Amino acid sequence: MVTKPADQTAAMAQLEMITDRQRAVLDLVVQHWTSKEIARELGISPNTVDQRINAVRTKLGARDRAETARLYAELNGIFIASVAIRGPFRNCFRSSHSSISCRGEWKSC
Repeated sequence: MVTKPADQTAAMAQLEMITDRQRAVLDLVVQHWTSKEIARELGISPNTVDQRINAVRTKLGARDRAETARLYAELNGIFIASVAIRGPFRNCFRSSHSSISCRGEWKSC
């Protein structure tokens, strides 16, 4: 799909509204991490995680956590598997650059 220049400008504007701390949380949300897992990883409380997710949800006009993750991923060019993956690769996702991230470790495909 080819993105129109106006769409790219709007997407960039939406991404600029998201803070670095919110990005850190959303990067893990798109990998299907729970609020407790994210809190433990980032050294913050689960309530803070939820507050950051809700702030991004409002900025993107999403209805819920899942839509927030989907919209954030689309803006960043991240592919999210539509099925839940269990086992050692359950927290992996594929970026638009044919790499797989497994909890922060990038591996080329």
